[in-house]
Amino acid sequence: MKTSDMSESELIKAAHNMEQYGGGFAGHIARAFFAADGNNRRLLIGAFGFLFERYAPGQGWGHE
Repeated sequence: MKTSDMSESELIKAAHNMEQYGGGFAGHIARAFFAADGNNRRLLIGAFGFLFERYAPGQGWGHE
């Protein structure tokens, strides 16, 4: 699933999965996502969309 097709709820679930199941880097990106405002969230998704896609709901992680 591409980040451009993901809803806000799916992005949040992906970030929870990143924080819980990802490595240190993915966890830090997830925590930055939760702390960010809308503009900075878009920057994070633009730069690290591959992580949100990898940990998206339906990819076999816990927060489906």
